[in-house]
Amino acid sequence: MSITTSIQGFAQLSMLLLYLCAVPAAIVYLFYHRRDCLNCTFWQAWLRSSVLAFLVTPSFIGDFWLFAVPGPAALGFALFSPAVIFDNGQRPELLLMMLVLYLLPWLACTTLIFYVWRIIRWRKHGR
Repeated sequence: MSITTSIQGFAQLSMLLLYLCAVPAAIVYLFYHRRDCLNCTFWQAWLRSSVLAFLVTPSFIGDFWLFAVPGPAALGFALFSPAVIFDNGQRPELLLMMLVLYLLPWLACTTLIFYVWRIIRWRKHGR
């Protein structure tokens, strides 16, 4: 086993543990402060939408050669980031896959959540 493989395995395990601890804490925080978003500014609402979308956007988790299972895009992004950092030969292809499978769905989900919150705010304050 090479040093790069062991570092990548440690990084993937650390990111998985961080994700499993951070996601429940962030969802609980956003749930208890959901009413505050009705009075927040444009950028605060965009940031909250982005954080929530990063945690709940669906995608595929896998290594792109042996297996793939449905799961949150944030976990797939976190598990796949060390591969991009430590890879020497296929970096452009890996970055393209990350863009298509993780970043574009995250952006689409962020936009959807943001506009749903804006519609809710408009209905609450518009009457």
